[in-house]
Amino acid sequence: MDLPQIEEYKPRLTKLEDAARAHFCVPNVEAQITDAHLICSGKRTRLGGCFKKR
Repeated sequence: MDLPQIEEYKPRLTKLEDAARAHFCVPNVEAQITDAHLICSGKRTRLGGCFKKR
């Protein structure tokens, strides 16, 4: 990053099991959840963990 005051947090992929806990997926999780969903969910999880630590 250009500014030293800004810390970059890279997202992680959420596991399909985690997505299944939060969503109703018919006929199954694999048919409904895309990589974009897993990245977005992982980003929120990572950010939430960072706030929780502070």
